[in-house]
Amino acid sequence: MAGAITKLNALSRPWGESWQTWKRRKKVGGWQLEELPVKSGHPGEALVAIPARLVVTLPFWVDATESETVKSIALLEVEMKGLASAERLTSDVVISTLWSEGERTLVRATVFPIEMPPSIVAVPAGEFYEPSPFLAALTGNTVHLWREFDDLVAVIVWRDQILCWETLHWPASPREIQIWLRSLLLQLRSELQISERFLLREWTAVFDEVPAEFDRDEVISESDWREGPALVIPASLGGWMPSTVKATQKNRRQKELLTAIGLGVVFLIICTVVAVSLLRWQVSRQIAVREAEIASLEEQIAPLRASASRWSQIESAADDRYYPIEMLHLIVAAMPESGVRLTAFEMSPSSVLLEGEATQVSAAAEYFQKLQDGEASRTGITWAMPPPSLQANNTARFIINGVRASE
Repeated sequence: MAGAITKLNALSRPWGESWQTWKRRKKVGGWQLEELPVKSGHPGEALVAIPARLVVTLPFWVDATESETVKSIALLEVEMKGLASAERLTSDVVISTLWSEGERTLVRATVFPIEMPPSIVAVPAGEFYEPSPFLAALTGNTVHLWREFDDLVAVIVWRDQILCWETLHWPASPREIQIWLRSLLLQLRSELQISERFLLREWTAVFDEVPAEFDRDEVISESDWREGPALVIPASLGGWMPSTVKATQKNRRQKELLTAIGLGVVFLIICTVVAVSLLRWQVSRQIAVREAEIASLEEQIAPLRASASRWSQIESAADDRYYPIEMLHLIVAAMPESGVRLTAFEMSPSSVLLEGEATQVSAAAEYFQKLQDGEASRTGITWAMPPPSLQANNTARFIINGVRASE
């Protein structure tokens, strides 16, 4: 759930009865509190501090030190306590390792809400969201008290690490607050084996005299009350954000993607049209060049073509294999002594046609086979015979076609 900060220039956090707005001052460096809170979005990237009441924190020891094992056990603990389950364990829960001692590790589970409730007035728009205690510079071994709208927030810092925080409805009497803090500390001391005493730092005036459980921290000035703890901007931020903001950003990304796809398709079409036009021009040019070459060659080969045509016409006469008398001799030589007779013989320079009768279909087939295998097959003629047809006198009429192979 981590995301890098790139152009962060505004921060909004709940403080007292309203929202504070901090702006990054590039010229002077650092952050400056605006006099008038800004309730709308900011140019660039803005960070919004989530009110502490909306985020649950739970510190506990895990009897393991390997990071993946620690995380798995911690998520199981969160699920068993009913703080989150199913998909929320990956989208709304952050497990932070605070430190290790021997064979155990102290972790803090931070459980984010599903949505910012409408009871939070005028929530500023932002690109990043972090719990408000994580954005404050807080001294160690101290319980920090401040107001966020109708809540009193108690943040427990032990050994310079934020253990957790709790909230109490405001206003409350000092007695109620003292009992609440005492119960919170007793539980933490019991569960985490904390022996150190804690300081009490009141960013909101609560007690006239510090309760016996605490040591008094230094007195806070009026400007500290107004501004609150100094800002701490982490190097990276969690990826949690309200579901409505997620939906808005998803729609924006989809529109941007569709726009990019549309522009890409248009660019591709333009490139394709240009490429096809260029290719057609090149092909047309090559065709024109080739046609000019062909026309030039046609003039050169015209006498050769005429000579070839004349030789082709006399080829059959010059080749003794295709003399009609020689061909008829080969055809007759393949005939059996009886059972087959020829009724027609036609020959052209490219084909031979035979018609005849046979006493039986098998006799015609036998003659055709001998014609294919005999001397007539060596002339380069391909022979074919359709199935013979039976006549009324029980004879079989056959037709044999011979086609001269082109050379």
